[in-house]
Amino acid sequence: MKTHYLIVLLILFTSTAFSQEMINFSGIVKDSQTGNLLEDINVFVSARNTGTFTNFTGSFFIFLPAGIYDISFSGEGYKPEKITFDLRSEKNTEIALTPVEGKKKQEGWLKKKPATTTEIIAGTVNQKNLR
Repeated sequence: MKTHYLIVLLILFTSTAFSQEMINFSGIVKDSQTGNLLEDINVFVSARNTGTFTNFTGSFFIFLPAGIYDISFSGEGYKPEKITFDLRSEKNTEIALTPVEGKKKQEGWLKKKPATTTEIIAGTVNQKNLR
């Protein structure tokens, strides 16, 4: 009977010792000059080798084990930022990225002229036709 109690205690101890509380880290990323929400900004946590991107509303979220992390924010046409966050509890933040002079973000692939049905059927679609 004692061995059963010891086994149960051992299982409980190991499960609590190795489980980690997951923290929701979320926020929005804006342009520091215009205040516009930024899409496709890379949010990277190097210590965990993981990350995410902002969506079309400039929002992001990621679940991480509780801790202190250096988190990088970067995107085409913007100066990268690395900020340290204490994530021992849920955090919602607002990040403002500074545009790089002379560098404009290229249009996304959805904004390029789509090929016509005739071009696709005729097989005349190439890189030149898509621009």
